[in-house]
Amino acid sequence: MIELLAYTTEDGWAYVRTDRGIFLVRPPYARSAMTQGNEYAVEKAITMHGFIGSKEEFDDWRAVTAFLNDQVVAYRNAQAQIIPQPGDAGKELLEFAPPEVLQRFLERLRDEWLSVGRWQEAQDLLLPILGLPTVTHDEALTRVSRDLLEQSMRLQRQSDKRHQELASLDIPDDRFSLVNNRYNRVELNKYKEITEQHRPLMVAV
Repeated sequence: MIELLAYTTEDGWAYVRTDRGIFLVRPPYARSAMTQGNEYAVEKAITMHGFIGSKEEFDDWRAVTAFLNDQVVAYRNAQAQIIPQPGDAGKELLEFAPPEVLQRFLERLRDEWLSVGRWQEAQDLLLPILGLPTVTHDEALTRVSRDLLEQSMRLQRQSDKRHQELASLDIPDDRFSLVNNRYNRVELNKYKEITEQHRPLMVAV
């Protein structure tokens, strides 16, 4: 049995409890994407990082990841309609689109993708758009495209920093004063190294 303790709907990060302890998991939900956690980290994630508290229980990892994936899809669908990828309609449509069409396309990308955390996808679109002749010959379109690219990269860096803070599991000493009194810091670090090497394997979906 796996207990879901906290999760985010925008990117699918979550804290879970198994018979081996508490873990922070994130896409693609493999062993390399897991970090050992604790009750303090879960509390911090909920109170400071916008995680949603949960007491849901699941029979296996596949059920957990399916739930998290469904939450992400539901969140993005609720925030905005999905705008078409250039490949869906053919890159030729963008290459030959007039300035006013490209302007509307960029506005939708800003409103419907950046607002729901689809930063990498936005960057994958904006880079080729910046190379289109229609854009390179239009100062306004060039400026908007560059601004959106910079905004998506900034938001992604902020998100990565937030996730790194969560993964660092900065635990104050006073929370574990009894442990620290009994074991010195060298012993605790050795224990951490051992547990890092024996993380459970999580199925990828």
